[in-house]
This record gives sequence, structure tokens and C-alpha cells, in this order.
Amino acid sequence: MVSEKTYNGFHMINKTENIILVFVLTFTTIISAQIKPGVYRLDYKYIGEENWTIMDYNIEVFKDDGRNKYTSFTEDGECIVYESESNWKENNNKLIISNIEEKHRDKCFENFKISSLKTSDIYHIIVSKKDFFIGQNKEDQETLLRWVKLNTNNNIFPTELQQFISEQKKNRLNTIEKKNPLELLLMSATWQTEYIIKQNKKRTIESDDKNWFKFKSNGQCEIANGNDIVNKKWVFNEKRKSVYIKISNEFQEFKIEKINDNKIILSMMYNNDLVKFGLKN
Repeated sequence: MVSEKTYNGFHMINKTENIILVFVLTFTTIISAQIKPGVYRLDYKYIGEENWTIMDYNIEVFKDDGRNKYTSFTEDGECIVYESESNWKENNNKLIISNIEEKHRDKCFENFKISSLKTSDIYHIIVSKKDFFIGQNKEDQETLLRWVKLNTNNNIFPTELQQFISEQKKNRLNTIEKKNPLELLLMSATWQTEYIIKQNKKRTIESDDKNWFKFKSNGQCEIANGNDIVNKKWVFNEKRKSVYIKISNEFQEFKIEKINDNKIILSMMYNNDLVKFGLKN
């Protein structure tokens, strides 16, 4: 189950938009959150965004016996890289996921590792329709989640899931074609960190060091620093020509100062200092 779900400059604006959006959705939609067992695709968007990000390699199955399974595949649909099993129930327009067991792996040939054991996640159901419902995690007021029903068969097997993944891939490709050219360029390569400038001092990063940014089409940004590799959420802001990366529960703005097929220069403010990252393809 996706459980981690503000722009620094827009934090208060987003809070206000959140209140307005919930108010509008609440009073223009009949909320009788009768979640039906079946297979769902999980989408998300940040408050203030117009379009949904389609998580077309992620499937969630709600079974009629109260069990729940969330599955995430590699982008090519080759294998499962993340799974969580849990219990689910609906209570007073809330989706309650409990007894969560998570496991993951980075590569298809690796063994699964236990990610964590969590007590529960609670989602407030804001909109409930026949083929989808929209909710919000009580711990994350900046993101909306949308469960889109794909099938009513809640006893689906992994091979059938892969078939769903293949079908969703076509939709993803159609979506990518509509993206901004700069956003597509960001996603076109793994960008190695060439240098960092802070307080007018330039530090060159050796080419054999593990330092890179990889902006993925699923909204995740893979950041490597030596042996540490993390995945953070990212969004592209066309109007500001910026990338926002979620760091420590806040979105940090990285201005795009230069970008082409071979090089990107990003700048950010850190403790009142301007920090620049030189990236190369």
C-alpha cells in the first residue's frame, strides 16, 4: 500500500486549496463509500495539480474476505518488486488498512526483503463512484489518491496481474507523449552528479562515485549518494521551470538553470545559501 504521500513556497496556498477542494468534492458528490471487492489501479495527484499521475504498474486487490494485497511491478512488467498484504475494512467513510506486512526487492533476481510491519493506514473517502473512489491519508494532507476499478475478480493470480500491467502500459505511453519536452528530457537518462557548488566553492564528483539523479515516469526520483540510494517523489512545474523533490516531508524547489541532452544545472536554496548541482548524461 502506498503510504508515503509541499512545495516550500506554496505550503499555505496548498493548505487552503486542500480545504476548498475537500469542501467542493464533499458537497458535489454523494459520499456513500461502499468499496467493492475487486482489482484496482492506484493513481495520485498533489493538491493544486490538475492531472492525475497514473500508477500503471501498481495493482491493489480488495478481497471479499477482508484481505488486501498491493503489488508493484517493474516498469516493463517483468516481475514484482514490492508487495504488501494486509486486512481492510470500511467504516464511516474511512478505508482502514491494518496488519500491514511489506516486502521489496530492487532487482528481479534478488530475494525479497521485509520492508516493515505497520499497524494501520487510514484513508478518508472523499468521493465514491461506481468505478473509482478518491481518498486521502490522514497523515498526508497534500495528496489525493484515486482507486480505479479494473476488474471485479478479487481472486486474481499474478499472471493475470501481469496482463493488466501490459494493458496499462499502453495508457502510460499515451500519457507520456503529452508531457512537456523538458519533463521528457529529465526522464530520458540517469543524470550523474558532476559537481556541486556551495558558498561559491566547487566540489567535483569523481565519475566512478555513485552519485546520480534519475527522474522516473512513475513520479519517483532515485537519488544516489555513495552507497545510499533513496527514492523520493518529484513533480515538474512547467510555469516555474522547476523540479520539486520531496525531502523530509517537504517539497524542495530545484530551479532548472540549464538543460540539454547532455547536461543539467539545478539550483536550490539551502540554509539561505544557493547550492548548484551540475549533472551530466
